[in-house]
Amino acid sequence: MATEIATEIAATEIAENNPARFPDRHALSNACTAASEMVKRFAERSPVTYSQILERLETSTENRANAVKTYNEYLNQLSSLVAEVDEKTLAKRLREFRLQSHVELACRDIAGQITIQAMLRALSDLATVCLEVTYQYLYRQMCERYGIPMGKNSQTPQHLTVFGMGKLGGGELNFSSDIDLILAYPENGTTTSDENPIDNELFFHRLAQKLIRLLDQYDENGFVYRVDMRLKPFGSVGTLATTFTAMTRYYLQHGRDWERYALVKMRPVAGDIAAGQALISQLSSFVYQRHVDYVAMHSIDDMKSKIIAAAKEKGIKDNLKLGYGGIREIEFIVQTFQMIYGGRMQSLRQQSLLGALQALQDKELLSEKVAAMLRVNYLRLRQIENAIQYYQDQQTHDLPNKTAPRQALLTALGEKDWLRLVEEINRIRYEVFALFQRVFATQDGQAQPIDQEKLTDDYWLDLLYQTDMTQQSAETIAHQFVQFYKRMWQHDLGEKYLIRLNWVLPQIIAALDGEDNPVKIANHMLTLLESIADESVYLSLLVEHPGVLKKIMHLFMHSRWMTEFLCTHPLVIDELIHENHETAPRSAQNIRRELQRAIAQCSDTESTLQKLMDFKNAETFRVASADLQGNIKLLHVSDQLSWIAEAIIDAILTMAIDALVEKYGRPIYVLDGQTKQASFGIIAYGKLGSLEMGYRSDLDLVFLHDSQGEKQMTNGERSIDNAVFFSHVVKKFTDLITTLTPSGQLYPVDTRLRPSGGSGQAVNSVNAFAQYQFHDAWTWEHQALVRARFVAGGQSIADAFADIRQRVLAMPRDSETLRQDVLKMRTKMRDQHRDKTLPDGQANIKQAAGGLTDIEFIVQYLLLKHAVDFPDLVRCSDNVRQIAALELFEILRSADAADLRFAYRAYRFWIHHQQLLGHETVVDTARFAQEMQDVKAIWAQVFETQVETKAETKTEAKIGAKTS
Repeated sequence: MATEIATEIAATEIAENNPARFPDRHALSNACTAASEMVKRFAERSPVTYSQILERLETSTENRANAVKTYNEYLNQLSSLVAEVDEKTLAKRLREFRLQSHVELACRDIAGQITIQAMLRALSDLATVCLEVTYQYLYRQMCERYGIPMGKNSQTPQHLTVFGMGKLGGGELNFSSDIDLILAYPENGTTTSDENPIDNELFFHRLAQKLIRLLDQYDENGFVYRVDMRLKPFGSVGTLATTFTAMTRYYLQHGRDWERYALVKMRPVAGDIAAGQALISQLSSFVYQRHVDYVAMHSIDDMKSKIIAAAKEKGIKDNLKLGYGGIREIEFIVQTFQMIYGGRMQSLRQQSLLGALQALQDKELLSEKVAAMLRVNYLRLRQIENAIQYYQDQQTHDLPNKTAPRQALLTALGEKDWLRLVEEINRIRYEVFALFQRVFATQDGQAQPIDQEKLTDDYWLDLLYQTDMTQQSAETIAHQFVQFYKRMWQHDLGEKYLIRLNWVLPQIIAALDGEDNPVKIANHMLTLLESIADESVYLSLLVEHPGVLKKIMHLFMHSRWMTEFLCTHPLVIDELIHENHETAPRSAQNIRRELQRAIAQCSDTESTLQKLMDFKNAETFRVASADLQGNIKLLHVSDQLSWIAEAIIDAILTMAIDALVEKYGRPIYVLDGQTKQASFGIIAYGKLGSLEMGYRSDLDLVFLHDSQGEKQMTNGERSIDNAVFFSHVVKKFTDLITTLTPSGQLYPVDTRLRPSGGSGQAVNSVNAFAQYQFHDAWTWEHQALVRARFVAGGQSIADAFADIRQRVLAMPRDSETLRQDVLKMRTKMRDQHRDKTLPDGQANIKQAAGGLTDIEFIVQYLLLKHAVDFPDLVRCSDNVRQIAALELFEILRSADAADLRFAYRAYRFWIHHQQLLGHETVVDTARFAQEMQDVKAIWAQVFETQVETKAETKTEAKIGAKTS
């Protein structure tokens, strides 16, 4: 249908009537004055100027778009008109310039010499030129009186930035639109006048008052533009102009979702354009969020409901903007998609509706057919709307209901039949509203009774028999669907949910076609749908992206963990929409940057924790999906999971410290007569420490501070001892990261690896930690230290820990004592984890002889034994690179190192996928028979064969390397 309309209205889109129907200037003039009372009045008052306009139209080139003035042409023309004039004359000439320019644009439209796109752009350029020229005039005037406003911090001249919102921001202004503005300046300060200085706030407030009055005030010459300032921070009660910092703080702390929607259109149009662009970049984290914010989706639903309610109001039926299928619905569709997906798709971040629509098509978020329909219909409605408005230069969007204005509209559009025009408009609005309903699953106000057929098996069997599944599978699934539909109906979820459900269920059936286990997948899909029953907005993604169903079904077929995860955290459905999400591992820096963007606008602890949880879920799902698809390497999986954890730890630590500093001040100490600020840091052991995180790993953490010397107290009004302060930090951090949110818990934390274990202090000084490691730590604690690394906090802690770790691991050790200690610990662990219920031929791959833990113990033992001679052995904390170091320094033969690496990766890969399947790490030993045999042989060699001399070891290593 959209393609047919695109063909039929091709001439309308470019808005070029046949100029031959105006054989001379007289005929053209008659048409212009007949189509527009505004033009007629202008012709009567200013016949010479009107004649000049007609002459320009007659002499326009065949490339008619070139006849439209550019921004610079408007700017040069208006600037010359207002040079060296007083304020009263400025006001008069602004009004005359705007009216004359509007008359010329209207005449070009009536003559078919301007496209609708060019018309919208020219109207926007004209408005921005009026703003720019007026601003520069007033700025110079104000500076002459008060001096130049200077920045308090930067000591640079300050300018106001005028931000256009709405259609002005989008560069698609109407003939008689209000202009929605927000005014801001970079920073506070004072003006440079010696005699009459004022602060920047007062300077720009007065300038803003004058700017609005010059444009908005109605006098004998009319007005330039009606100015609407209600979109500024705090609305009608807010100041006219505010600093960039205050504006950023407002949106990040108090901004509402409708303001996010409005800021999609925000564009600097006058004043300091470059500074305005920088501010928009800062606000992008508020407007565009990387992950779909389904709390905001509720607000979008509310806005949509208001649009529907407005469309029902009496007398709005013929309103091209607000009525059913009108311009506002097209704008709402496009801007909502921009809000939802702009966080991850930069190309959607643009103010132009037409530009955004093209980007949505390019990103395949809207089909080419749908995008073409919206584009053609939008341009046609805007063309008709403009013709209605330039009839009497009034802000109206209603189709006229009297004969004279109807005839004028037909003349402006080059149409002859009113009923045909109405029929075209109705068809456009029907198509737009049908899409609007589908996208947002809106109700038309008439509650439809539930179709009783859907509560019978036969209804679903008719659909299921169209697939290639067996009769038994079809009957089972049909019964599942009936029971599910009954539950949903009985839950009284509302018509909105059931409408969307009616779209999704047939798509599920279609997607089941060709699947090996349709009953299992259908059951999982219904579990997912039931898990989101209270949040009908989640269904929108499935309605608009049927391809996502296939992806979900693939996951449900191959991973129980992914099934449970997706049903528990349906927000991550959004991750599946983006084709490249499985193939684009991100760096640690990118993950941290994305996390900071995600929480930037959170104003309280609860919302921040929820955002962190949503971020973790989405990122973990992204990694797991890529893992399951085989699109990411094993080590990259662990890297990604480890970096996600590090980013969250860093964010939580910042929250904890900031909260306590606000309460007690910063921890200070005096050393050698100098006052210093104490630092705090977190050391990761275990899986995170060795960059080997899995999908179910917890966090083994140790907390350190470097407070020492005298006067170890915080510097706040409620001063406390630094040791107490850091204990509070640990408690606050642990409470936050283990808090149970509606979406789950961030991470369980284990702190038993700290000095003296569970009986030790929650946090230790760096000096105390060093003393313990050198003099009191057990061998198993040094083994654990092999896999430890700094992950968050002050750099001084990072440096101190790295030094302590290096020196402790490189200490001289008695080889036999070390060997016995490691063997005893391994025996103890094996006894603790032995599962006597396992049948012969099965084992826990982590704890079995020749399994994962044996490899880790081999590596740790060799590192502790040889680091005294080769300190570089312990530079890294992960097993793979440690094995490589042992091979490099010829402590392990290349063949043995290769066997250990191969077995270690095979075990880790299998464990990861067992977790995705929701299974335990119990394996048939036959699966890894060769790997386990190799590890056992190396174990026996390392712990039982004594190597007499280093020279012999090197010789043996070389022979082994040659053999391998």
